[in-house]
Amino acid sequence: MKPRLKSVLGEFSVELPVYALLVIVYVVCVLHFLRHWLFHLFTRDRNVYAVVSLGLMLGQGFLLDLCVRSLLGLIRGKQEH
Repeated sequence: MKPRLKSVLGEFSVELPVYALLVIVYVVCVLHFLRHWLFHLFTRDRNVYAVVSLGLMLGQGFLLDLCVRSLLGLIRGKQEH
């Protein structure tokens, strides 16, 4: 196997379980802590609900990417030493 392809597959094999775990934790936390507030927004003001939902999705994507990049940086740093 080519070294670059092996590197990409190795990173993907680390990223996928980390993303899955972080998404599950995120969904459980949002449902636990924000469920009633989001339901209230949904029933009272759907425009604000839409903006808040988009913000939560964008924030989730940003934080997940930041976490995975940090973890991969730590793993790469340990592999180089």
